Amino acid sequence: MNRLLLVLLILVNNLVCGAAIAAPQTVVFDQVVAVVYQNEAPDLGSKEEVEDNLEIITKQDIDRAGFDGAQHSVESEVSKKEFVAKANKLKMAMSDEDVDSYLKKANLNEEQQLNLAERWYYDGLAEFKAALKEMYVSSMCLGYDVEASLVISEDDIKNYYDDNPVWLEPEYEIQTSFVAAKLDEQTVVKNQLEQFAKTGKGFKLVWEDVIVVKLSEVSAINQFLSDMKVGQIYIKPVYNGFDLFKMMAIRPRRLQPLSERRSEIVSLIRQERYPKVVEQVKADLHAKSSVYYPVQY
Repeated sequence: MNRLLLVLLILVNNLVCGAAIAAPQTVVFDQVVAVVYQNEAPDLGSKEEVEDNLEIITKQDIDRAGFDGAQHSVESEVSKKEFVAKANKLKMAMSDEDVDSYLKKANLNEEQQLNLAERWYYDGLAEFKAALKEMYVSSMCLGYDVEASLVISEDDIKNYYDDNPVWLEPEYEIQTSFVAAKLDEQTVVKNQLEQFAKTGKGFKLVWEDVIVVKLSEVSAINQFLSDMKVGQIYIKPVYNGFDLFKMMAIRPRRLQPLSERRSEIVSLIRQERYPKVVEQVKADLHAKSSVYYPVQY
């Protein structure tokens, strides 16, 4: 669209707005709210032809954009147009097959698509799907720029790790075994087990697989575990016999290693920085465009 046609559109737009005020019976079907130039805005008084690469946004465009369920404004629609233009330059695109696949995943048949298009005042499925493509490529281009800008260095990770320590509670590796004993035999068996605990002889036990127990998981009746030493065997009287606990290893309270937290830290830093980076990316692209607002909105 050349500059002369744009000027005529704006003049007609303003005349219609003026007529709507002067004559209440006049119906305004739509209104230009913004004109986005991807290059520097041309001087409207100049006669020089400029390839201005512009997008015109109307009030109806703002209203119709709500089909995605989000709240839209002139600013958000301007930003979308800016990213669509950049996506086109980068050859980013959404094919017809991609659109159909998207609608299929949304469980929308053709009749439902037509109803949705009509509900948001689109002139048939073609225009509705074109709006879907714009929404997709705009989001894709924004995401591409954000990922390129959201750089997290090793220093960032190390600083976060140092500033936000995570302490791991003590853990115990234990094995257990059970020795049956009738009530009248328990004193004798207990003496034999105590000797076994000191020498490792006198009983042939079957030990269960090693289990790991955190300090917070130790019940009140098993607090003896926190006082045991590696290699020690504890004998606990129970119904019809004795439970044996053998301490295999102890891991004291310690800092969680950076290697175990790296992925979590990167995710937390990304989550913290993401909104600011998004706004900065939008602002950087907006600075390369010019926007004209023919009416106050």
